[in-house]
Amino acid sequence: MPRPLEVEITMDLPLAGGSVYYYLSDESHVGANGRFYHGFIIGRPKIKMAPTSGGFVQMTSGGITLVNRPNDSDHPFGGSRYTTILATPGPYYIGIKFDEAYNLFEGLVFLQSITSDEIKLSVKPIRTTSGLNLGPTGSDLNDGQVNFFFGAIHDQPVPLIDASQFDSITGTAIGFQNLTTSTGTIKIDGTTRSPDAWSAINDAVGSSMSGGSARYNADYTSSSKRSVTGTGAKWATTPAMTASGTTIGDFADQIAHIMTNTITSDSLYVLETATVDKNKIGTPPDSTIIISQESDILNLLSSVMPGVNYQFYIAPNQTDGNRTLFLIDKDNVPGTGSDYYHALSDFEIIEIVIRAPKEIKNISLKYTDYFWSGTDLESQELGSVISLGASGSDISLQALADDSSQSSTVSTMLTNIKNVLIKPTVKAKIAGLKSTWRPGDRVVFDRRTEQVHVDMKVRGIEWDSVAMETSIEGEATITDLVQS
Repeated sequence: MPRPLEVEITMDLPLAGGSVYYYLSDESHVGANGRFYHGFIIGRPKIKMAPTSGGFVQMTSGGITLVNRPNDSDHPFGGSRYTTILATPGPYYIGIKFDEAYNLFEGLVFLQSITSDEIKLSVKPIRTTSGLNLGPTGSDLNDGQVNFFFGAIHDQPVPLIDASQFDSITGTAIGFQNLTTSTGTIKIDGTTRSPDAWSAINDAVGSSMSGGSARYNADYTSSSKRSVTGTGAKWATTPAMTASGTTIGDFADQIAHIMTNTITSDSLYVLETATVDKNKIGTPPDSTIIISQESDILNLLSSVMPGVNYQFYIAPNQTDGNRTLFLIDKDNVPGTGSDYYHALSDFEIIEIVIRAPKEIKNISLKYTDYFWSGTDLESQELGSVISLGASGSDISLQALADDSSQSSTVSTMLTNIKNVLIKPTVKAKIAGLKSTWRPGDRVVFDRRTEQVHVDMKVRGIEWDSVAMETSIEGEATITDLVQS
């Protein structure tokens, strides 16, 4: 018999900081948390996690159907609240779980339709964006834009600004966002110059200058060419601006820190903890990130992940239930003793579909390198290319680098990316709800029908609580089955 579904709905609108909770199921019972779950659910949902074009593995849920009980005060949409949902069809908070300690999915629920017998609700993620943008700001001297830097940067071009744009100091300055207060290197027309002053900019994230630094020197002129070399700060909201951030893990820390501390307009934060889960990565690679276009920070994090072969997802953790950012290194292989390793028997597999690798002609990982040639600041396109065939698609990704000294690291990273893309993919339908499985897990099984041994990584997963089945999909190493 299927295990009872457990759903929590907050009736008050999220913008009001909802606090009236209703506990529902498809079978009346007392949950492990001591709550009584009313059996109002007559249509179970499907919950799915699927990768996007970037590095964000998003969680979605299908609709949910409740019995219509307009006069039942225990029903979330019964009694006086019946007219409420007609006037305000949503959004309302919803949490869904099976037998986990905490929710598997948290999102928003909206009224879809009402009949005499049932209420159909659509379920959506809390957000697919953070609601907060990060990016360059303009120079008040109309000398270009002030870019946002993260990681180790090398000879990046910088504009002239009026020092008062950021601080109480007057005069002409060189402007750049998010460098540490440690001394970097300023070059004017190819020559290193000593600054008059260094200023750490500590405006709140979300302002026109969300953290940064500026150097001042009396001989900066509009006719000169200028560059800066230094290290991005890890916390854009930390006044000292002393902690440096150099890896993709540090950048994820910074994004999580911003998202949990600055979005205060409603009670439904995308994240509820600034602690990033890094259990599915090894040593995170050094990453140079130049933010020259304004972007939502969640989209920004998604856009840089493919360049280092990473993914991430956001879901409640099973320690305290807080929504957490989980990092995944696609190159990571959970060992047989890991909690993320799952060995299945043949009878648990309902069916599999094996798809051949995509036809790829070239894979490239590219970046722009700025360098001085005498008094001229020049640039060149660098990177690495792997050719795989005479036909197929060309895949070009942005490397998280900006200097020729990083070429060997970029080449190694491209090989790691290629090793994932050239594998076949497997979609497997498995009996039962594997509600503790997540993207980045490793699943191994023998399949006698197709005479194959499958060792796969989970990139997408769907929990079908109607059929009580779990479907997983991802790249796999497939070998002939050796009969014992």
